[in-house]
Amino acid sequence: FFFSTMSNESANQLRCNYAKELEELINKQIHAELVAFYAYQNIANHFQRDDVALEGFHKFFIKMADEEAGHARMLMKFQNERGGRVILETIHAPSHYQCPESLTPLGAMQKSLEMEKNIYN
Repeated sequence: FFFSTMSNESANQLRCNYAKELEELINKQIHAELVAFYAYQNIANHFQRDDVALEGFHKFFIKMADEEAGHARMLMKFQNERGGRVILETIHAPSHYQCPESLTPLGAMQKSLEMEKNIYN
């Protein structure tokens, strides 16, 4: 393993032109992407249950979950490259994204649309 030591001056040069406000906004977006990942994963698991067994919807929502996780990883990489700090918050399962026992494919698609609107607003 190689560990480099970076002086405070070098670290500050990395942060050049990277506003603290932007760093905070990126951290908020990382959190939003991870919350969406968590919710999509939950919906995907619902459709994979033996008493629901809608494999196509399971695969669709797994793909959506993976996409959101990818967005979060990309933003974390960006944050680190700019000299910012990634601050991960606790992810609580949002009650409005929980899967009720009666979740239908249409209901899941409506929840998905709602989540996407919230992520990008």
